[in-house]
Amino acid sequence: MQKAKLKSVILAAFMLPVIVGLVLLYVLPRTPGNEGPLLVGYYLLAFLYGGIPCIVSWIVSNTAGTTKKSILMSLYNAGASAGNIIGPLLFTKTDAPAYHPGLRSCLGVFIALIGVVGLQVANLLWLNRLQEQKRVALGKPRKLKDHSMEAGYVDFGVGNEGEADSEGGTQAGGGERLGEKAFLDLTDRKNDEFVYLY
Repeated sequence: MQKAKLKSVILAAFMLPVIVGLVLLYVLPRTPGNEGPLLVGYYLLAFLYGGIPCIVSWIVSNTAGTTKKSILMSLYNAGASAGNIIGPLLFTKTDAPAYHPGLRSCLGVFIALIGVVGLQVANLLWLNRLQEQKRVALGKPRKLKDHSMEAGYVDFGVGNEGEADSEGGTQAGGGERLGEKAFLDLTDRKNDEFVYLY
């Protein structure tokens, strides 16, 4: 997932089995002959737990700055906790044994999640375009090669002023080397070298 940088695709892929499981639980009657398919539908809901690390990883990789990252993770945990409180309230005794209203609500949430993932990808593409415009205005290359997951060390100091070397190292026109902002506690919006992952 990290090497391919396809967090959105993997997150959506984890949600599809959950949707299939919810559909099976919704449409199949609770009869002895349907016990196997109902159990399969129930087990498919477990893919939800594969999506949680994807969401957390996506938040962390697209946020810079210690305070901003801490606030966003706190909001995520508060939202997850609220969901854990509200979720069981969707299923009431009067809806047993099919629990159609609760299953319908959950189905709506997961379909909406896939839609939100698509909207977030469009947002990140737009933010990356803004970052590229900032870099060009500062005399840096439009596209930066991400070396964060390289197996070996990459030296950014090899390039000549204003041009990129074969590894992507470069200096801006003002003598500022790429990568100098890496360890500054800048937010993603303030660091023009930050690249959003989708």
